[in-house]
Amino acid sequence: MRVGNIYRQTDPKQAAIALDAACNGGEQSGCDRLAALYLGDSLEIDYPRAAALYGKACDGGYLPACGHLAQLRFRSEPGVEARTDEERTAAVKLLERACEAKDGDACGFLGAVHFVPIHGTKNQARGSELLAEGCSLDSEWSCKHATEMWRTADLTALGNIKEHERTARIEGFVKRQQKLREAACEDTGLFCNVLEGVRASTARARLGELCRTRNHLASCNDLAFMLERGEQGDKDFAGAALLFEIACKGGIGGACYELAALHKFGSGMAKDLRKSFSLMERSCALGFAQGCDVLGSMYLDAEGAQRDVSRSIAVRRRACGWHDRNACRTLGVWLISHDGEEVPEGEGMREGAERLREACAGDSSPSCLDYALLHDKGWGVPRDPKKARETAQLACDRGDREACGWLKNPALHTPKWVKEREQRLAKRKARGAATEEPR
Repeated sequence: MRVGNIYRQTDPKQAAIALDAACNGGEQSGCDRLAALYLGDSLEIDYPRAAALYGKACDGGYLPACGHLAQLRFRSEPGVEARTDEERTAAVKLLERACEAKDGDACGFLGAVHFVPIHGTKNQARGSELLAEGCSLDSEWSCKHATEMWRTADLTALGNIKEHERTARIEGFVKRQQKLREAACEDTGLFCNVLEGVRASTARARLGELCRTRNHLASCNDLAFMLERGEQGDKDFAGAALLFEIACKGGIGGACYELAALHKFGSGMAKDLRKSFSLMERSCALGFAQGCDVLGSMYLDAEGAQRDVSRSIAVRRRACGWHDRNACRTLGVWLISHDGEEVPEGEGMREGAERLREACAGDSSPSCLDYALLHDKGWGVPRDPKKARETAQLACDRGDREACGWLKNPALHTPKWVKEREQRLAKRKARGAATEEPR
């Protein structure tokens, strides 16, 4: 188990081997930590595998894993989402078990469930209490969300307290969150780059120390971001590239993505599309959804590799399945735009409509306008002008100006891809009519 923890940052694959041995040897916390490797950048994402490991640890008596499993059930990830009332009730009970065992994250998440609600009857008073309890149990996540939810909750829901009492509680959450972030920065480098005040000025030095002396990959990655963006100092693309490379080799998909972008645009180095493509492939393989989306574009545009439409669709499907709404949108628009040309007629329309529906449901306002236009045109869905306006209004209400403009004047605010598809359809119709003319 100790070996697994050492390798978690320096060599995730070795960590997986060590933690798997600990898990199979009956050390349930090893199962829990191994599960976490399958949810982030450390190993390729495998939600069912992570859920099974959390379940094993929970059943074995390691109660924090019960909370982790429940949170995974509520995250709507493919293959593990709690879809029925019975499954959601079971997930809530898992959170309650973990919270009773004084797991701060579980208490906070249970509070969020009551507050939103994700399941059951909305109970802001109970939700606020649980978030506060999670914060007191050293959960940075709970402190953050307690601050947000106590600001928005009705005073009556908080027990008819006075406004100054609410303000005092919120200040307490903020101070507690700051202390937890400072402690995490000292211990692991986490949050160093977002700390406020005097301590934040030392973030570069602290992250550099942790990267060099402990080979702490997250610290290397965070410091690289700071150098790339010029946070708390000058920009240093070359220095960022070196650190991103360390983190990428260690298994952090986001670092591979950033390094690929530096090579693609020649930031601080010579432009190298082949190298960029190779790094983007690794980013995608490590489960970084945005990397898969960009890789899809590189396949289509033949950037660093031969053009490959089928691979482009495949990697974007992967990213969309991981709830990358931009990937769902770009895939949906492309499939509809190329229906009957580079993808089989009818199939592109049907899948494209479903991808845009998913993106819209995931709060991508531009996708809602795209989905509205499908109903307006009858592309991939039954033509329904009323449904089109309702969906566009949803996007407008979320702040999408193009959607608001389309509702007032469709001709001036129709997306370019829609006009281009209409032009292609007109040309195809004209060609068909020409072939049918008698000779």
